[in-house]
Amino acid sequence: MKWRDGRGVSPVVGVVLMLAITVMLMATVVPLVLGQSAQVTDPAPDAQIAFVYTEDVDMGDRDDLNRTGNDVDADGKITVRFESGETVLAENLNLTGAASAGKPVADGSLEEGDRLSPGSDITVWANRGDTLRVVWDDPAGDRGSVLGSFTVRPTE
Repeated sequence: MKWRDGRGVSPVVGVVLMLAITVMLMATVVPLVLGQSAQVTDPAPDAQIAFVYTEDVDMGDRDDLNRTGNDVDADGKITVRFESGETVLAENLNLTGAASAGKPVADGSLEEGDRLSPGSDITVWANRGDTLRVVWDDPAGDRGSVLGSFTVRPTE
């Protein structure tokens, strides 16, 4: 068999190889990208929170976790005020680190579906030296984000 021109089959082989490499790359990259996008969760809400600690309170009053100051032997009460930002679903909140800690929906006076919008307050009992953390638990996963924290100064 005799070749009639000097070009040969190399351009055809080159195109076939490029197509094969492109198909293999796509078969590898597409599942990785689509698999990662399924794991993306909602970001934590952007809520600005203020804290006020008071010791001049009736220890028989109940906080929003349905406990009295006498029940938890507290020194005072922290009021958590949602100042501005996004509305937060109460069932996604967890209050940790204070004398009365827990979930306001499961343990307290708030109900599932309640929304904490700017101007809303939650009260919890605390002791001097406690650090209260307001944690948002992602409903779609196991991660959480601290929306705010406050440490009660110990007496000197």
